[in-house]
Amino acid sequence: MDEVDKIEDDAILMQLSRAVESGKLTESKIGVIGISNKVRYKDSLGERIKSSLCEREYVFSPYDATQIQQILRSRSDAFHDDVLEKGVVPRVAALAAREHGDARKAIDILRFAGEIAEENDRDSVTEACVDQAHEREETSRLAELISKSPSHAKLVLEAMALLTQQKERDNAPVTTNEAYDLYKRLSDRDKSDHLKLRRVRDILSELEFLSIIDQERKWAGRGKGNYMENRLIDDPEVIIAACNESE
Repeated sequence: MDEVDKIEDDAILMQLSRAVESGKLTESKIGVIGISNKVRYKDSLGERIKSSLCEREYVFSPYDATQIQQILRSRSDAFHDDVLEKGVVPRVAALAAREHGDARKAIDILRFAGEIAEENDRDSVTEACVDQAHEREETSRLAELISKSPSHAKLVLEAMALLTQQKERDNAPVTTNEAYDLYKRLSDRDKSDHLKLRRVRDILSELEFLSIIDQERKWAGRGKGNYMENRLIDDPEVIIAACNESE
């Protein structure tokens, strides 16, 4: 089951793991292989499901730059001979290996680089095209995630990005209360009734699960309890562009 984390109802995992025991299978056995990029996917499963699965976890390391280069060269036949400048494939591989080790995203960057060269009537794909393509790939990936999100999740994310920009510091944390205050103003801007704080907390947790933000609980001091710091993983400008593109 590829992208098992996309299953809407985890009960299917329980049903599969208990198929023999429940008598639904009598002459065969069943095994489930679940594949996910979400390292903490199991944490979202109920205890009964995890117990029933008796799962064994295998973690596959991301591709390194050399492996990504090999994959990209096998796909470079999509381009005419001598169109890709010498440094293009190594540049794409280096960017991909440094950030995520995802071959599929590396292929997207190479494809976008070709599109950018074509859009600008260039005879060859250059490293400058790759740099532009890298930014386009980030926006495309986020736009895909954000486009599937409810409208209020987009507003919460936009609030996070705007606050991060205001702080003028790389990877600046945003508290949940800060995000909520700006989210309410953005809701008013869009003439939409805002959600309660508890629901916005849930949305932020969902954004963390999607690897769009990071969260860290902080201790405020004796008698003050604790609070949550939220940080964008991607550049706030990329986030805002993705939010606007999904409208």
